[in-house]
Amino acid sequence: MQNRQTLPEILTQLEVARFLRVSHKTISELRSRGQIRSFRVGGSVRFLRDDVLAMVEPPEPLPIATGANPK
Repeated sequence: MQNRQTLPEILTQLEVARFLRVSHKTISELRSRGQIRSFRVGGSVRFLRDDVLAMVEPPEPLPIATGANPK
C-alpha cells in the first residue's frame, strides 16, 4: 500500500480505492454524488492526489469564540 509521500500526483480509480481501503464501487458512488472530484483522460477516470488526501485530512477547526458580542 502506498503512503502519502509515495502517492502519485494523478491516480486511477483503483489506486484511490486501494489507498482509501474501500471498494472500486464506493469510489464510483462518491464520484456520482460529487463527494470526490475527478476528471477524464481519454475514456479513463483520474483523480488528483490533493483531492484524495483532502478526503482523509481533518477539517480546519472553526475559530474560537471570544465571548464578546458586538452590537
